[in-house]
Order: sequence, then C-alpha cells, then structure tokens
Amino acid sequence: MPTHAYLALSDSKSTDYQAGVEAGFSAVIGVVESVDIVSGPGMLEFESVFSLEKLVLDDEVCGYARRLARGFKIDEEHLAVDVIEDVCWARSFLSHMHTVRMFREEHYVPHVFDRSRRRKAPSAFKRAHERVREVLEKHEPESLPSDIEVELDRFAKELFSARGIRMPNVQ
Repeated sequence: MPTHAYLALSDSKSTDYQAGVEAGFSAVIGVVESVDIVSGPGMLEFESVFSLEKLVLDDEVCGYARRLARGFKIDEEHLAVDVIEDVCWARSFLSHMHTVRMFREEHYVPHVFDRSRRRKAPSAFKRAHERVREVLEKHEPESLPSDIEVELDRFAKELFSARGIRMPNVQ
C-alpha cells in the first residue's frame, strides 16, 4: 500500500540552517522507511509558509536521500581489489578509469549546492533563487494526454456521484 508523509518541511521561519537540517533528516527518514509520496519540500513554519527557494534546496536534499536509499554495492567490481593492486603506491586512484566510472555511477552531484573553491561564490539561497527564476521563465508544462484527461474526469465524476457530492465545474 502506498504511504504518504509530510517530510522535508521545517518549523524554521526562514530558509536557514535549521530548515536545511530538519529537511535533510526527515528526507532520510522517508527513504529509510520507504515512504512513497512526500509532501513538505518547500514548506516552512510548520506548513504555514511555502518558499520556492527552499523547494529547490529540498530537491537537492532529496537527491542525496535518494542516493542513500539506493544503497551501496559490496561486490568484486565495487571493492576493486584489482584496482588497488594496480595503483598501489605508484599513482593516484583519481586518475584510474575505474574510479572515474564509479564516481559517475555512485556519486550524487547536486545542481545548486556549490562545491567549487571560489571564495566569493553566491550563497545557496541566491543560487536557489536563480534556479527558481530560470524554471519560472523557461519551463513549459506538459499537458496530460487527452485520453487520460477524459478517464480522470470520468473517474472523478463517478467518485463524486457515488458520494452524493456535486462535482465542481472546473475548466
């Protein structure tokens, strides 16, 4: 049975450290407990405030949580004993093709969090704000295929009718 939970939300009044920690820990709880549907990313002040910037940052947090949920393989290829023997003391593991391949496969790379060494990089909130602007300006929502839209309308009418409720006229 599908499960739903309010996770990745925060009691903080702003998109700050508290909001990040609360969102992060509850997102991890969600993946550890296999929650299917999560409401909460972007929410502050216990569901009273919604922040698009926090939503973007929470997406990063959820990316880390999803990576954790995937787990870590402990097998011959991932332990890479042959690579250890090959590299030994002579070279760096970072230049070995196995490391490059595993890094791409195993590592979560965030889109907004900054891992550069620049000293004057914009804050995570500013980068999230820029991402919000970019999405709002460029995103083209996809419409549902008409057959699915018709089926959903039929289902909703049937559901409302069975409960004696007049379905609102929404266009």
